[in-house]
Amino acid sequence: MMPWVFLAMINDPIAPPDALIPTHLTCEYQIDPKGIGAREPLLSWQIVSSNPNARNQFPTAYRVLVASERELLDMGRGDLWDSGKVDSADSRYVRWGGQPLPSRQRAFWKVRIWDQDGVEQPWSTDASFSVGLLEKSDWQAEWIGHDAPIAESREMPDFEGALWIGHESEVKGEQPMATRAFRHELSLNPSEVSQAWLLVTGDDEFDAYLNGRLVAKSDQRPHSWTRPETVDVTPLLRPGRNVIAVRIRNTLSGWAGLLGKLLLARKDGSKLESTTGPDWKCADGWDDRWADPSFDDSAWPQAKTLGEYGDSPWGRVPPRGMFLPPPRYLRRGFQIEKPISHATLHATALGVYEARINGKRVAEALFLPGWTDYNLRIPTHSFDVTGLLQQGENVWSVLLADGWFAGYVGYGGQRNHYGDALRFLGQLEIEYEDGTKKTVATGPDWRASTGGLREADFLMGETFDSSAEPWGWDARGFEEKDWQPVEIGSAIQPRLEPAKHQPVAVIARFEPLSVSQVGPDAYVLDLGQNIAGYAQLELTAERGREITLRYAERLDAEGKLYTTNLRGARAVDKYVCRGEGIERWSPRFTFHGFQFIEVSGLGRAPRRGEVVGLAIASDTPITGHFECSDPMLNRLAKNIYWTQRMNFLEVPTDCPQRDERLGWTGDAQVYATTAAYFADVEAFFDKWLIDLTDAQRADGQFPMVAPLKVAGPDGGPAWADAGVIVPWELYRMTGNVSLLRRQFPSMLRFVEFSFVRCGEGTLPPKEFHCFGDWLNIDDPTPNEVLFLAYLVRSADFAAEAADVLGKADNSRRLRDIAAAARTSFQKNYVDSDGRIAGDSQTAYALAIDFGLLPQAGEARTAQHLVRKLEERGVHLSTGFVGTKPLMRSLAKVGRFDLAYRLLQSKEFPSWGFTIEHGATSIWERWNGWTPEEGFADPGMNSFAHYAFGAVGEWMMEHVAGIAPRSPGFAQILIHPKPGGTLTSVRASHHSPYGPIRVEWSLEGRRFELTAEIPPGVRAVVRVPSSDPSSVLEESESGWKAVAGKAGAGYSEIEVGSGTYRWKSTESSSEGGPTQMPL
Repeated sequence: MMPWVFLAMINDPIAPPDALIPTHLTCEYQIDPKGIGAREPLLSWQIVSSNPNARNQFPTAYRVLVASERELLDMGRGDLWDSGKVDSADSRYVRWGGQPLPSRQRAFWKVRIWDQDGVEQPWSTDASFSVGLLEKSDWQAEWIGHDAPIAESREMPDFEGALWIGHESEVKGEQPMATRAFRHELSLNPSEVSQAWLLVTGDDEFDAYLNGRLVAKSDQRPHSWTRPETVDVTPLLRPGRNVIAVRIRNTLSGWAGLLGKLLLARKDGSKLESTTGPDWKCADGWDDRWADPSFDDSAWPQAKTLGEYGDSPWGRVPPRGMFLPPPRYLRRGFQIEKPISHATLHATALGVYEARINGKRVAEALFLPGWTDYNLRIPTHSFDVTGLLQQGENVWSVLLADGWFAGYVGYGGQRNHYGDALRFLGQLEIEYEDGTKKTVATGPDWRASTGGLREADFLMGETFDSSAEPWGWDARGFEEKDWQPVEIGSAIQPRLEPAKHQPVAVIARFEPLSVSQVGPDAYVLDLGQNIAGYAQLELTAERGREITLRYAERLDAEGKLYTTNLRGARAVDKYVCRGEGIERWSPRFTFHGFQFIEVSGLGRAPRRGEVVGLAIASDTPITGHFECSDPMLNRLAKNIYWTQRMNFLEVPTDCPQRDERLGWTGDAQVYATTAAYFADVEAFFDKWLIDLTDAQRADGQFPMVAPLKVAGPDGGPAWADAGVIVPWELYRMTGNVSLLRRQFPSMLRFVEFSFVRCGEGTLPPKEFHCFGDWLNIDDPTPNEVLFLAYLVRSADFAAEAADVLGKADNSRRLRDIAAAARTSFQKNYVDSDGRIAGDSQTAYALAIDFGLLPQAGEARTAQHLVRKLEERGVHLSTGFVGTKPLMRSLAKVGRFDLAYRLLQSKEFPSWGFTIEHGATSIWERWNGWTPEEGFADPGMNSFAHYAFGAVGEWMMEHVAGIAPRSPGFAQILIHPKPGGTLTSVRASHHSPYGPIRVEWSLEGRRFELTAEIPPGVRAVVRVPSSDPSSVLEESESGWKAVAGKAGAGYSEIEVGSGTYRWKSTESSSEGGPTQMPL
């Protein structure tokens, strides 16, 4: 087995053979960032050795050199900062020591270190960063937009003024599965009416009649109430008495109701509205003539008002038809009079934008500026555009689309969450070679229009008519005929803050594995992998040919797209051909979740390369890899990876395909550690935690989602706790104290809120929102158990954070809260033999994993957990909340045999079951599809939900055996636990200090382990063995005995950096005999 060699770029061609070279230089968590928002940024680096065989190397000092020009840096002059030699081994989060940096500052930097012997080492390669616009006064630009395309939307009828109504006997939110009938009559004179529209919707399903005629009905797809009907009923009006009758079917107990409006436009220009309200009648029993105008409804009771239009949980449901305004085209020409030395574009938008200079995109990033609470703050980006400019005439152009600002976001068919008037703000700063400067900014000298891009919406899709595009509009020489002046100003004025995180980008390209014809001129392409993204076309066709692209994660029994689970997301892209040579197109402002693409309208089957899939994600660097001897677990690791990529898209979303795609807090807290193993998510979560804090209520409660839209502000147990768990887990994985310090006040407020709302004896409050153990398999856990379990968890983590930050008073208070909650949990929900209220797998797993029990009682509770697993044939029943703690608790009590059975199972329910049935990503439900039942409830059946992928943490820490022993992997624990049928594992994690690699194999009773530890890090390695004397280490002279410390089934060895190899002739397989036999 050959040792791994990590190759680094070294700028010293004659570096010493054992040199330690700083590499992977980052500023504010990113490599060579442009436009940072910090005056005193954090600098970090990793260290690699030029000698792959060297061991026990570590730094003892460093020197950072930062210059305003690359030439100065090359000369060894740090005019911005020269730290001098600093006697410290630090290489993470070194705080800026020069003068605070101003806006626009460009910086070039490098670092060198001194090794363990005090010997000065070679310089790193150069790195760079620049500072964005930090002050409001830095901006000379004005917000610009083009509002003509939304005039139609502002004139469309809506439900304003209508009330949700129900039966008089019903309690809001607790309506039974039942059918109700509603009637209302009004007197009209049709001769005075020029137009009449009926707007109607009903939760869950509805059919509506006017004067006995069926005029509208729901589409009977999931959440059909989110897709109201708007019907022209002018011909059906009668002189005198008119009767509207609507029937509502509540298919699931819970929320139900009717919302409607009859809108009349009179010939004299006035309008008349009749809306649902308490003057309507509602009955729960009727005869077949209930919709007939002559039916006598005098005995029917009056309807009950349930809420106003816009109230939760329905929100502002838009009437049909769906309105998708075209993206705006903005442009401006300008002159450059003399040679330039540098040019920077600073930009942002209320909407999403693509900026171009002289016809070329300024960046490959997608969906800029990203998603925040636009009412509070908005990211700005800075781009080096020096190479795009030329002397003479230049053109700056922008495409501006709805995005998260004005497009459809979440369920409920809601758009315009922050407004409907898109705006762009941009400032181009040009530096000439003679030292003079010029600024070109957005303002009244810009012009606007629309073009071939007809529609662009995240949920609904994109339509581009290439034959109608004003080609050349983004370049010189274009005639702005019929282009209009832009609108100036914005209705909202968020804070402008330089972006903190990586943008969304294309990360992979997939050729179809197969093409199947499913209908006349309709073909389904299988990419072989579920992804978030869109199709790309590259083909030739005649002018005017319209190609339609539809997307789905799964196929139905007939081999056609299964789209029912998309709910209100249309997910359709269309391209109209120009008919001039090879045409290449992909959408700019939409994305879908899919493995399958249906292509229609091409007139033939797509040829190879004509239609491919492009995967997109936030461009977080990949840091984790896992492979082993079990092909199913290898597929599981890939599924975890791809589901993370599909959903880490600007915010940690729940799913990328249906009408949701929100930053759900519960999913994020469960998965955060796994996320950090597989990718560098530090900048990603740094930004999202600000979104989460922005959404925190004044009383301290955290919301269901962040940014806070569509879902509610009360997250409830396990969801709201993300405000504590995510920053703590991020600290554990990165060692970032600055981020923990920033988040601590919000963490403290949340724990205090959760504690203060408790009753006497620290009992949970009588009423509180709780999602429960979401999507468990008929094994619910009492909400009260979840409440106290997570109160302890958050109080414990917040107390540890207080210790790290030196906040002793806060630590004592938080530990008192945790102790009170533990005592209450043990007193009220645990009986004398360790049985926990609810008797669920999740209850036992949480109690063990969260340390809710006295040490003496944990073994008894563990026996109950084993019992619950045995009762189901050693199958799990846990949901989002319980699955991760289930695996962790089994490890904690030494039951790796059971954990491996769960991990490697291919029976329902399990990860392997989904893979056996074609899963290429993590499913939302264990029963997303089964042979017996087919597809599960389409109202909530995503095939790309990462919550159950949190098992990736267990795979890395226990199967591979890589875990932090101190925050940020400054000290490492290498402790693989072989088990199940595994005979080998190869895994790696690129930690904040560099790559950690582990490889192990098991043949009979012979175990071999190879580990690579980066410089500057020490590791405790536990080699599985029942006999410590059997452990040998490879050396230059051969295998030698190791003086390790004997542990429970392992021999413990402490080592420094380097590559090591051990073997044990008597291994202790964790999948075999255990501390607690079945």
